[in-house]
Amino acid sequence: MRFDYTRFDSSRLRPLVDVVVRHGGREASYALLVDSGADINVFSGELARELGITLEDGEMLEVRAATGDEAILWRHPVTISVGSHRGLFSVGVSLPHVPACPGPRPGPYRGSTT
Repeated sequence: MRFDYTRFDSSRLRPLVDVVVRHGGREASYALLVDSGADINVFSGELARELGITLEDGEMLEVRAATGDEAILWRHPVTISVGSHRGLFSVGVSLPHVPACPGPRPGPYRGSTT
């Protein structure tokens, strides 16, 4: 699959993909950062609220980013659609304070595959 790259400032381009995330009868559209080396998909707590997910109802995970930073996530099942492709995924949801990344694409950018 090919991804468009979006410029976030004068020097950085990021690969983004438009997705629809579904859980429990709710859905949200997002432009997500593509990280082909990620072990888990990570979404912010803001998305969890929109989809009616209670963080602590999921399985708690302790993870470490490529930078060495550690974080606590809660694993939840969601359906992710990319174009005509749809699949059920187990994603890590972080606390709501994870910042959104600004960008010119329509819809919020609130997740990554970190």
